[in-house]
Amino acid sequence: MVTSGEIITGALYRRVRRWCVPLLKLHCKQTPPQAVQGTDVLAFRFRQDPPAIAVPQVKTRASRDNRVGSEAYDSLEKVLSRLDESIHFLMAHCSNRGQVFLAHRLGALLWPGAPRRVERHMLFVHDAKSWEEDIVPGLSAKVTERTELTVVKIDDLKEFLGQVYDPAETAFGNTTSRSTDNGTAETA
Repeated sequence: MVTSGEIITGALYRRVRRWCVPLLKLHCKQTPPQAVQGTDVLAFRFRQDPPAIAVPQVKTRASRDNRVGSEAYDSLEKVLSRLDESIHFLMAHCSNRGQVFLAHRLGALLWPGAPRRVERHMLFVHDAKSWEEDIVPGLSAKVTERTELTVVKIDDLKEFLGQVYDPAETAFGNTTSRSTDNGTAETA
């Protein structure tokens, strides 16, 4: 379940919220024993003024865990401190895949003084039967900046993830074109 919540999140931001999500699973491991590094997902709205970057921190749980909110917030803070590194990684990935137009758009966000708006998001993908609403009020003591929270409750989460994990990355495909902006890069 390490990356399943991130794939669900990428699909949610791409297909439902209509953000540009160039890569469903952004973080990677350099070596097998190493912890996963980087942000979970990055989503963009390039045509907004200034361009918006959604930074969702995803936590996936099949059983109740009262620490999920605190863990998500701490992880989000770490990811935000290295946001430019994540954008640079994504830019290089897009360039290597021949998505030059998108790589250029990402690179423009890295220019010194370039205007951009960073949105903080936390997304919990949770088994519906074990979710309790008391996790949400507990976040108020820790979360001090405007942060969007989304809870995705799925019946029999473990079974669901087992069914969708393998085809997930190919099912949603590449939603950005090589040389033109086909509309997925913008939602006002």
